[in-house]
Amino acid sequence: MEIPLRIGFDAKRLFNNFTGLGNYSRTLVNNLVQYYPEHDYHLFTPRIKKNYETLPFLDYLSIQIHEYPYRFSGYWRTFSMSSVLKNKVLDCITA
Repeated sequence: MEIPLRIGFDAKRLFNNFTGLGNYSRTLVNNLVQYYPEHDYHLFTPRIKKNYETLPFLDYLSIQIHEYPYRFSGYWRTFSMSSVLKNKVLDCITA
């Protein structure tokens, strides 16, 4: 049996964009959870827009959502996210 990976994602687009990169992010994470449920997925975002496209991600057992509300999400991604990630033990991080 393989050791589960702890994979982190910058999930700002997953939870807040509903075209293009948001669709790509949701499809990618959904497929990973579906085909590799033994891994732990950590989604980092400054906020969550809850709708029919994002609600399933709140219920997956293998997903942990880390919401760090910031008024300026660009600041969060550049400065705060890096300090948050230093405190997490992850095997892989992707943006």
